[in-house]
Amino acid sequence: MRAVVPVRDWQGQIVSSGLVGVVYDPDMKRAGYRNLQLCNSVWACPVCAARITEARRQELTICVRLARAQGNGTALVTYTLQHSNGQSLKVTKDAVSAAYRTMKSGRWYQGMKAKYGILDSVRAFEVTHGDSGWHPHIHELMFFDHPLSSEELGSLRIEFRRQWVVMLEKQGFEASWARGVDIRTADDQIAGYVAKFGRDPAVVDTPSWSLEHEVAKAPVKTSSKGGRTPFQLLADYGDGDEAAGDLFVEYALTMKGSKQLVWSRGLRERLGLGAEVADGDIDDMPIKLPVVELTVGQWNSLLALPGRRNDIRHELLSVTEDLEGDPYLVAAWLIETARIYPIMPDGHILPIGELAGPVAADDRGPPDR
Repeated sequence: MRAVVPVRDWQGQIVSSGLVGVVYDPDMKRAGYRNLQLCNSVWACPVCAARITEARRQELTICVRLARAQGNGTALVTYTLQHSNGQSLKVTKDAVSAAYRTMKSGRWYQGMKAKYGILDSVRAFEVTHGDSGWHPHIHELMFFDHPLSSEELGSLRIEFRRQWVVMLEKQGFEASWARGVDIRTADDQIAGYVAKFGRDPAVVDTPSWSLEHEVAKAPVKTSSKGGRTPFQLLADYGDGDEAAGDLFVEYALTMKGSKQLVWSRGLRERLGLGAEVADGDIDDMPIKLPVVELTVGQWNSLLALPGRRNDIRHELLSVTEDLEGDPYLVAAWLIETARIYPIMPDGHILPIGELAGPVAADDRGPPDR
């Protein structure tokens, strides 16, 4: 998913040579890489998905707070369909998407907006796979000009369910009355929904799963009750499940080019959020203290360590975090582990013998810059 490219230096300026930087954020206690090309795929890359969806979740949290401060009501609306094993993801995804577009584009929806005070929304697409095949669904975070009463919520749910069934029938699909459309308004109700259909992954350090989590974090949410998310399929493939690998490939090809979050026109401007940041421009580490740099040859040598290619990149970051970003301790680990002499933050290369310990020089010693 990552390749060495001549991108930017520590201050973000274009540089002429490709050096892989290891950086550390002391506030977040996290390490990361710089000058590595990112695929920025929220669908196919678990590393990029975690970075992108967390930034989107934080933005949605601000969005919800601003909307509620203005007296807006909020609701999470989930749309899905009945499906069976053997149906392709593309077929079911296209059906859900087409039904949603048709439902929101006609006079019926304009009437719903006027009746219930619907202002705008943010929607996201989520996919899981289980015994009944692919399960695609749309999560829509909807904003109203007032908090809905229980009577209004009940009426809205009935009208949406009735219209959703009609829209799906036009696409050749059906939806159960109870599950076709689900509408919830409170964070504790969202937590109950996720407990039924999935669960908060360990990477999210929050006490509960809120509206903004369910919308933004769909690609990295874990599933329960026998269903698997795409990244669970990928993990199972890594454990030898060939069928899971085939399913993940189908998912990645089907979702390629799709946008994870879609904001309705005018919502960001109404709340003063500014222009949306592209996935590739999201930076999840505000503070980036330089630790060490590696040349392209050193980076390739690191990846070439026998039996460690898929783990060494993560291992280097974990070691950097454990050592709290200390450049000399990280350099000592690199020398002992891979006989790699990195470039230090001040630009100098550690001479042989500068670090104490039983480390001998070999053909991976100090590089020529």
